[in-house]
Amino acid sequence: MLYLKMQMLQRSKEMLKRRLKNCKSKEEVNNVMHNEINMIRKEDPDRDMKLKAVLKAEKEFKKSGDFRRLPDEKKRNPGN
Repeated sequence: MLYLKMQMLQRSKEMLKRRLKNCKSKEEVNNVMHNEINMIRKEDPDRDMKLKAVLKAEKEFKKSGDFRRLPDEKKRNPGN
C-alpha cells in the first residue's frame, strides 16, 4: 500500500513539474502552486506527505534556470 502511495505521489510531482515548466511568468508559477496546495484536502490522511512533495517540487523548480528566466508577470493584452 505504501509503495502505491509513493508511486502516485511521484507521478503527481512529475505532472506538477511539467505544469511549472509550461508557466509563462513567475506570477503564473505562484498561481499554479496556490491551486495545487488548495487541492489537497485538509481531511486527507496523506496531506502532510503530499504537501511536502508539492513544496519540494516548487523549491526544485525555483532553483532552476527555467524559473529565473521567467518574467515576473505575464504580459497583458492592452485591450483587457
